[in-house]
Amino acid sequence: MHKLQQQLCHSSVCGGWQKLKGNACSVGVKGNPPGDDESNDSSVNSTWSDEGFFSYGPGNSNVKGGVADEVRKYLEGTLYRLPSDKKIINEVLQLGQAWKKNVTGLRLYRELLKECCYPQKMFAVTRENAPLGTILWYDGEIFYFRTVSNDTYPLFVEEPPLKAPLKRCAVVGNGGILKHSGCGIDIDRADFVMRCNLPPLSEDYTEDVGSTTHLVTANPSIIEKRFQNLMWSRKAFVESMRVYGSSYIYMPAFSMKPGTEPSLRAYHALADSGSKQTVLFASPDFLRSVDRFWKGRGIHGKRLSTGMFLVSLALGLCEEVDLYGFWPLSVDLKGEPISHHYYDNTPPHSGFHAMPEEFLQLWYLHKSGTLRMHVGRCPEEAS
Repeated sequence: MHKLQQQLCHSSVCGGWQKLKGNACSVGVKGNPPGDDESNDSSVNSTWSDEGFFSYGPGNSNVKGGVADEVRKYLEGTLYRLPSDKKIINEVLQLGQAWKKNVTGLRLYRELLKECCYPQKMFAVTRENAPLGTILWYDGEIFYFRTVSNDTYPLFVEEPPLKAPLKRCAVVGNGGILKHSGCGIDIDRADFVMRCNLPPLSEDYTEDVGSTTHLVTANPSIIEKRFQNLMWSRKAFVESMRVYGSSYIYMPAFSMKPGTEPSLRAYHALADSGSKQTVLFASPDFLRSVDRFWKGRGIHGKRLSTGMFLVSLALGLCEEVDLYGFWPLSVDLKGEPISHHYYDNTPPHSGFHAMPEEFLQLWYLHKSGTLRMHVGRCPEEAS
């Protein structure tokens, strides 16, 4: 065990459970870290820690009532349940703008993620980590792989493009909670801004979501739906990408078989147009490891959301991590209905992602000071 981990297993970073397992303390949930032989122990019936995701840290671990008390009751039974929308909202409102950075907590997560996933070196496929002849096993397909050949090798960047540590990183989700948030200026102040799934950044939205982008993900399904898989014309795609400036375009080309060719076409469309953007192909090993990391901490979705992968990257690379637009509910903090995205109300595929579980994990990290979540309106002085 790392000396840092040993120290932190007695601190608030590991929440209320603080039980040692394998090489790390269990963080925020009741369960075992990825790779632990006991991770499928049938006696573990809940993804909650003894203090819950909403634990209150040192001196407050015995807080009664609210979500933490409800979680204790769930732990006594065998059913998996999440707190109600009302309890989540009340918890967020109760904390308000109060937040204190926990440098030790961020260091712990950086070490844990480096140990399992090595974000700095492995988040993208490079000529360094995937030389000719390397077999890339797809993380979203069973027993499907692609061998790095003379056709694909030249498409990879030479070496990992992001050099740690990055100072302040903003990870911007697309949640409807961003509408009327006034967070745009605060987002643009970050040293490195990550965005999900080619979101619109027109003047209609910049007050709330900003305009700066350093890295943006592009799911192959978007290439299919918006641009007909780039089979007939590439002009609309190339023009739509200009709003992201000289950013990195991060694509999971080797996750699922149907996504490979659209991703490669996107690369060639941008390269042939003389674009200043750099296409990065997500390493399937990195995606698989990150997925295992969070599932070992209680997230049950079929696949992690894009935002969760970016948060993992940020925790591994950045000295400060701020999140915007991460909100799992269909109502805001006032109980008023909001759209699913800040730009439309298209619902997600049911059961594919576990948004409430992801949010609760991230909220726990917010409360421990490991990262900072911005929910609702940003303070006037920031915007």
